[in-house]
Amino acid sequence: MKLPITIFFILFLSFPVFLLLKSIWLLSSKERQERFLRETKKGKNWVELYGYEKALRQMRITLPIGIIFIIFFIGAGIAMYNFVSINILSKLA
Repeated sequence: MKLPITIFFILFLSFPVFLLLKSIWLLSSKERQERFLRETKKGKNWVELYGYEKALRQMRITLPIGIIFIIFFIGAGIAMYNFVSINILSKLA
């Protein structure tokens, strides 16, 4: 019974880990941020709405905040896994 729950939480946490790595990769270089704004659909929409300089400024502010929220989400997922594995699975065994 523990294997399906472990697989579920691995899949559950793989998406935020991917987002965390992508955000850190994007935050690590100014050229990557500029290329993101110029080449991606989301970046082009931000540039159309706010202008290039304001979109770049907002991106530099929101990326670290997003990284903090992703880390909290990963921590909550690990806490849920611990809760499920300790409290619920111990009663089933």
